Amino acid sequence: MKQEASTSFTRGTLILAVALLGATACGTSQNDPGLTNTGGSGGTAGSGGTAGSDGTGGSGGTAGSDGTGGNGGTAGSDGTGGNGGTAGSDGTGGNGGTAGSDGTGGNGGTAGDDGTGGIGGTAGDDGTGGSGGTAGTGGTGGGHSCGDGVVDPGEECDDGNTRSGDGCSSTCTWEGQPIANPGGSIALTTARSPDWWGRAGSDCLPDSDSTDLFLAFPIVNATGFAQRIHARATFADSNSGLLLAYRFPFDPWAPTSNCLEGDVGSGDTFHPDVQDLVIQPGQLLVIVASTRNGQPWTAAPSVIVFTKDRCGDGIVGPTEACDDGNHVGGDGCSADCKTIEPGFTCAVPGRLCTANVCGDGLRGAGEECDDGNLVNGDGCSATCRLEPGYACPPRGGSCHLITCGDGIIDPPETCDDRGASIGSGCSATCQIEFFDTNNQEQSAPFGVTVPVGRWVTRSLNQQALVYSFQAEAGHSYLIDLFMGAPYECHQPPGPPPTPPYVNLYDPSIRPIDSDMRSGVGGCPRMVLTAPASGRYSVWVFEHGPPVPDPFFLWIHEAP
Repeated sequence: MKQEASTSFTRGTLILAVALLGATACGTSQNDPGLTNTGGSGGTAGSGGTAGSDGTGGSGGTAGSDGTGGNGGTAGSDGTGGNGGTAGSDGTGGNGGTAGSDGTGGNGGTAGDDGTGGIGGTAGDDGTGGSGGTAGTGGTGGGHSCGDGVVDPGEECDDGNTRSGDGCSSTCTWEGQPIANPGGSIALTTARSPDWWGRAGSDCLPDSDSTDLFLAFPIVNATGFAQRIHARATFADSNSGLLLAYRFPFDPWAPTSNCLEGDVGSGDTFHPDVQDLVIQPGQLLVIVASTRNGQPWTAAPSVIVFTKDRCGDGIVGPTEACDDGNHVGGDGCSADCKTIEPGFTCAVPGRLCTANVCGDGLRGAGEECDDGNLVNGDGCSATCRLEPGYACPPRGGSCHLITCGDGIIDPPETCDDRGASIGSGCSATCQIEFFDTNNQEQSAPFGVTVPVGRWVTRSLNQQALVYSFQAEAGHSYLIDLFMGAPYECHQPPGPPPTPPYVNLYDPSIRPIDSDMRSGVGGCPRMVLTAPASGRYSVWVFEHGPPVPDPFFLWIHEAP
């Protein structure tokens, strides 16, 4: 951004000051385009000229006694708006000039004795608004404007621009990002600009140990129903993460006000969680991610909000077996939506379940299959029993012969890669071929190199095990860990479940992510979109009491 006046002049920009003279006023006229005019007694000073591309708008003229300072000139693209003129005694300072796209608004003019300072200039798109003018003795200072990056009284936010749709509206009010429907999740993307605050602790009580950096994410429930949500943050540094949830309005200068709940990341988990928040229809909440050690983060945290399954909403979520739109048991779907009751079929979410009828094409409780007929020899018998060598859809429908190589994993198959290649990790008989790491040295920090697509099985035995894989820039990879058997997660008995946790590091051994419960059955899962090509490493740790062995690690490219 070019702000020097000499640069503007060499581009042929004319800054013209026009003196407006009263009937008895005497003024001085200047023809030099680099100067501003002075208003006579009681007169109004001329406005600054309009700048060309990248130029600076001319400053408003200085007013005489009781006069009004001239307004700053309008800047061209990327230019700086001119400053408002200085007022005479009792006069009003001129308003700052309007900035061009990406430019900076001019500062408001300085008022004379008892006068009013000019208002700061308006910022262009992505630009910065000018500061309000300085009041004269006994006078009133000029106000800040929406878009100047300063949260002033009457503003809920100010992100330095006057665009809506980025979390802070064109009138400097919060905009909430809608939460997902039950069973879904969103990554929060609209945040108040990073700022420093004297934060609350995870218990929502004052914590003045340090001044910390925070991001605030407003969310809104637009589903039409009350929902339970779970917010989770990922921080790049251990022991530095704090996640807090607030009722609206959120005031960083009163960090304990409207605070609902908080959590800290600790050790190598990097994942503070805020669980079981209830958000009413239309309600706005603010999720705040903050450091807690007085230091800025090495990378901005990411925050995901999960909307929990809501039994009775007519939507079958990931943790529900059925949902018939009510909380009543004995009608085919249990009151908690976890079980299809014996003798019933629950084929259509939101509809009442129906009594089982073998041959109706809908598989219900007590039926192994239902292909819509009462014929034997087609995979599903006349009594709705599964026939050897066939696989049938879980909700009913025509059965098919189990064929290794068709790309469908049908028991007793444990994989099916359509016969992709020898050594792919899936044998010619559609059984997982495990990459044996039991007799290989775990040479930290990189560990045993695992070919992408191959499975690892090993007992954990209270060790920290390290594996690495080669990732290509822009490609996405899934890191899944299962317990007891592939695709399963056998949790140890007794609450709370304590599966292993998995950390992911980049080629420079900087932490990227960590997880314990995001995958199948509450086992770990992480997703990596590689920012650069290189060798990434996965660390598997035991957490809590000994877990069932063996574990099964699967690092594979996302489909």
